[in-house]
Amino acid sequence: MSPEALMEREAPAPLQRDILEYYTSCEPTRTNPFLVVLRKATNAVDTVSYSMGPMTRIARQLYKPAQLHPKLDMLSKEVKLASSMIARLVTMLDCTPMHKEYMNALHAVCEMALFGLTFMLAASIGAGFLFAVLVWLDSHTWIYIRK
Repeated sequence: MSPEALMEREAPAPLQRDILEYYTSCEPTRTNPFLVVLRKATNAVDTVSYSMGPMTRIARQLYKPAQLHPKLDMLSKEVKLASSMIARLVTMLDCTPMHKEYMNALHAVCEMALFGLTFMLAASIGAGFLFAVLVWLDSHTWIYIRK
């Protein structure tokens, strides 16, 4: 049985169906549901980075370098950090690594758990048989079996 139907029923309410389908199927034709938001964030950071040049020129005319450089350097560092964090987020939200983990989990639950369950059942049957032999030998019924 395919687990996608169960996952769609049991998924938390805020998780949208297209997001769940994107990560469970990971088809090349599907687009990332977060692509629009990620593009907006990337464009916003690029706009801030582009606006830093004219803003720096105006600020150098109005403020002393001792007042300006610590704050301007901090702002520049934060813009670069935001840009790198968005790039990492784009990589993390790709379906390929998550789909690989999903398939590994399916393999573990469906195939390895079934093998473990089969092994546990065989072990319990063997233990039951050995317990029956132990009771049979301890009760001395083996003496009367020959007669």
